[in-house]
Amino acid sequence: MYDVIVIVIGLGSMGSSALYQLSKAGLNVLGLEQFNIVHTKGSHSVGPRIIRKAYFEHPDYVPLLEDAYKGWMDLEKELGVQVYYKTGLKYIGKQSHPVMKGVKKSSQMFNIPVLDCSKDHYEPFHLQEPMQSMFEPNAGFVSADLAIQSFIELSKKYGATIKTCERVLSIEQKSDFISVISDANNYKAKKIICTAGSYLSELIENTPFELTVTRQLISWIEPSKRSKFEFGEFPCWMIADEAYEGVFYGFPINPNQPQNNGILLKVAHHAMGEKITPFNLQDYNSEMEKKKIKHILNTYIPDLGSEIKSVTACMYTNSVDEQFIIDFLPNSDQKILVATGFSGHGFKFVPVIGQILKDLAIECITNEAIEFLSVKRFMKQLEN
Repeated sequence: MYDVIVIVIGLGSMGSSALYQLSKAGLNVLGLEQFNIVHTKGSHSVGPRIIRKAYFEHPDYVPLLEDAYKGWMDLEKELGVQVYYKTGLKYIGKQSHPVMKGVKKSSQMFNIPVLDCSKDHYEPFHLQEPMQSMFEPNAGFVSADLAIQSFIELSKKYGATIKTCERVLSIEQKSDFISVISDANNYKAKKIICTAGSYLSELIENTPFELTVTRQLISWIEPSKRSKFEFGEFPCWMIADEAYEGVFYGFPINPNQPQNNGILLKVAHHAMGEKITPFNLQDYNSEMEKKKIKHILNTYIPDLGSEIKSVTACMYTNSVDEQFIIDFLPNSDQKILVATGFSGHGFKFVPVIGQILKDLAIECITNEAIEFLSVKRFMKQLEN
């Protein structure tokens, strides 16, 4: 039986960040991952993720974003490698659309630079009335796989034990420790942090919250005019077309990305996907997704072309209110900490979430304002 202070279950983006923070703080910490480090069976997938501050989802997230940005910069300094790519972010939609209104509200509340550029001719985007356009110059992207790999390597440097391809079978709270049994070993720890994403509900039953797992499809495009869409020439973008729920978003080509030989760019639709279990993630037909993406590209970015080379899948893990859940489980004596419900808008927060989980594991308190992310909101709903 292994005896450690903290076990982190699930080493995707949030788990790897927490493992890094805990090991850097000098704790005896173990990380367990049922797959390999960086895989295609979870929520992080591969490729870039947008980083932005003008947060239309909820203004309470903006202070967390300030610390997240600092965390990305600190990671770059420690690695000596570029992690964050500043591209700017182009928002397109009607002025009345919730996304456009939310961006404007957050930018005004927190003095975030966002430019109104509706009257500017900005190739290769095509705008028609009544569509509006805004530009957030300090937005950009971070590579998900590079970030996870970096946190894992730094965790090893600071002494963390990491076990991959090892599936957790059960978690049981004892009087003075937590028992974790995997398909290979038995462990005990003073505390555990469960960041298992779409697999969390299998590990922990009877939580006060419900999670919905959905399949999200990602299209990889080969531009017809490559030079216009490379990093340094083309920004990240987000388009709110009222014919569809949610928003469409995309990236420039990043030649430093190993996947797709650095010649393809990522385009996807952020909206509630098909409800699935984690085990039928790859059971999908991509033709409808291709048709939808082609329509959006032909309407708004026709020079990009619509040659979709491939469609891949990842998962969203959604809470009922689509906000994060970061808290100790009720009746766990502050020994079982869960962090979940990040899908769709969580990755940009990875550094600050890791810091929060470290603080909670060690001190049971954090200086970050996360009360709105606690499990209490669901318990109040159950009481009512």
